[in-house]
Formats: sequence, C-alpha cells, structure tokens
Amino acid sequence: MAKRKSDPEAPRTDVDVLVAKRLELPAKSGARLDQSDESGRLQGFIRRVGKPAPEGMPRLLVAIDGSSISRRVIDTLVSWRHASQWPFEAHLLNVQPQLAQKEAKKFLATWAETDTAFVRAMLEKAGMDYVLHVAMGDPAEAVLARADAIGASQIVMGTRGQNLLGTVLLGSVAYKVVHGAHLPVTLIR
Repeated sequence: MAKRKSDPEAPRTDVDVLVAKRLELPAKSGARLDQSDESGRLQGFIRRVGKPAPEGMPRLLVAIDGSSISRRVIDTLVSWRHASQWPFEAHLLNVQPQLAQKEAKKFLATWAETDTAFVRAMLEKAGMDYVLHVAMGDPAEAVLARADAIGASQIVMGTRGQNLLGTVLLGSVAYKVVHGAHLPVTLIR
C-alpha cells in the first residue's frame, strides 16, 4: 500500500503536489479551472455547474465513471437531497488513465464529458448543482487525494460487488479507498 501524504517519510508524488494546499474551486457556474503539474502538463480540470454552496455546507466527493453503478450512486444522491432534505455540495470525480501531454490536451475533456454525461444530466434534471473534477492516474489515489484537497466530509462511490477473494486477488478501487480514507465512505451496489 502506498504511503499517504501525512507520512513524513513518504516519497513526494504528483498527487501530493495537488493536495499540498486546498484546491481553488471555480466561483461561477460554467467556469473551468485547468490543473497542471510543475512542468505545465495538464493533469485535470474542475468545472462548476450552478451556484457555490454556502460556507460550511458538507462536501461529498462522488466518484463516478460511465458505468450503471454510477447511475445508482447519483440516484442515491438525488434521494438524499430530495427525500431526506439533506443539504450538501456534490463534487463529482472522474478519473481517466494517465495520458501524455498532447493526448491529455486533445482527449481528456472529451473522454471525461462522455463518461459523465448521463450522471450530469441526472443531477441537472433533479435541479442539483455540482462541481465536476477530472483527474488522471490511479483511481483510488485520486479519490483519496481529492477528498483531502476539497475538505470532503464523506466519499460516495459504487462498488462492483466483488467477493473477498476477488478483492484480494484483483484489487479494488473501493477496497483501497475504504482502507485508506480518514473520513466516512459510503459504497453503493
């Protein structure tokens, strides 16, 4: 298991660079902030849809991809918001494979927008504002780093429902997140 950023002897990684300070979030609906590493290579972006949440409102980091499980995760969020009247700011995170600089500039936004189109439409239909985060790299590391960086109060994500043997042999993003997180994680099947 990789050492977390809080371990002073852990080697410094690109993920740590993004976590070293709280992320600046777009202030206006439609605004997009590109994120680059120290060499200027695009590593991801953040785009706000809707108004910023009031100060102090809980932030939920919601890991999504193009799967049907992500749709169930969004159904759950909408239910929490409307049926339970629970106020929170939804931060969607889509993690793409690491791409070379030219490919990232050319394909990252298109791939992420395609992977998240259906769940974004679900939130917009439900009248829910959100912040879309797109990152590249290892999904579990990106979820943990982004949750820290935005000061999330909870992580919400889907699980493919692998059994224990499958998790041990194949590894699982959900397993790594649950065991690496320092905040509550809700898994949706």
